[in-house]
Amino acid sequence: MVISWNKPIFTGLLLLLFWLPPVYAGTVTFTAVQAVNIADGMYSDSNLYSESDIMINWGCNPGDEFCLEHAPTTSQGLVQFDLSSIPSGATITNATLELYHSVNDGAGKIFDIFGNTSSWDETLVTYDTRPTTDAGASSTLTIDDADYAQGLYRDWDLTSLVQEWVSGTHANFGVTLHERDETFENWIYFEGLNEDEYPPLLVITGDGLGGPGGVPEPATFALLAGGFAVLGLVRARRRRAE
Repeated sequence: MVISWNKPIFTGLLLLLFWLPPVYAGTVTFTAVQAVNIADGMYSDSNLYSESDIMINWGCNPGDEFCLEHAPTTSQGLVQFDLSSIPSGATITNATLELYHSVNDGAGKIFDIFGNTSSWDETLVTYDTRPTTDAGASSTLTIDDADYAQGLYRDWDLTSLVQEWVSGTHANFGVTLHERDETFENWIYFEGLNEDEYPPLLVITGDGLGGPGGVPEPATFALLAGGFAVLGLVRARRRRAE
């Protein structure tokens, strides 16, 4: 049997095989591209980009009557990640938001994460211009450490929300961090991007992840191996035909 050998066409197909980007499976970690605190009261129209934390205890010094009268009653954090490197067809099996808890024990405190539904700019946003959010929280974390631990990352499960971001069913405008009960002025401090050592992180595990940080899926290896096998077979048959 003689196999017709069309070298230009075969070479083109082989180059296409190697040009196709590999599909990744595994775990990829993203660092936030935006992170900022917003607060009401006397800071409601102030941009707090220069602050190093996304959750701040805006307390007042005793005797400061103006501060006591106008002090914030809420301190919220805004965080956003660029996930454009993940293909829309990827399957997210786990996505964890990690925020570094640096100061204040906050035992018993409950923190909710809401998906944002409008855009914002960390250098411009204020509490008065804050982004809108989903009505319900995407994830909740209760700080229940018996030893009042601090100086560690706290985790929120954002698997469902991240899958929606990747698939395009929910626009990715990041999230808002909100303490559920702000009756007591003991907000935990969570670090933002101005603290380079412990920035906000999003750790994603799944199938079909794009870009560096993942491991090529078995199908990618099989495709490459198949290409080499076909090349060897055709060359062998060509030699026999000659």
